[in-house]
Amino acid sequence: MRRLSAEARLLDVVDLHDSDRIVTFLSPEWGTKRGVAKGAKRKFSRFGGQLQLLSKAVVGWFEKDHVDLVRIESVELVEPPGELLSDLEGILIGSYMAEHLREFAQENEDRSEEHTSELQSRTNLVCRLLLEKKKR
Repeated sequence: MRRLSAEARLLDVVDLHDSDRIVTFLSPEWGTKRGVAKGAKRKFSRFGGQLQLLSKAVVGWFEKDHVDLVRIESVELVEPPGELLSDLEGILIGSYMAEHLREFAQENEDRSEEHTSELQSRTNLVCRLLLEKKKR
């Protein structure tokens, strides 16, 4: 078992059992990863408020060989989604964008710096366009 950490974009958060959640995240170094955040649904969780769709966070996880799901140890919010998810239209476009990122990014894929910066610039452009549209 090895411990890894990377800055990532949270693409999906799904409930699992009574107190756990499955989190899908995309990092430049590791591609798409899926992991279990144990106790994330509890009232006094160490993940409290950190697992927000499309937020940028530093994710720490443990990984075993030949196991699909990793065990998420920590999530530290770097950049919240902000006004992007403040209304129905923003939620719709944000969900659409997250779904496409999940589909196109492969698991354990080492992304080149050029591809990562292009993906990040497209994400930022969509966020800016949404914010400008909301201001009108």
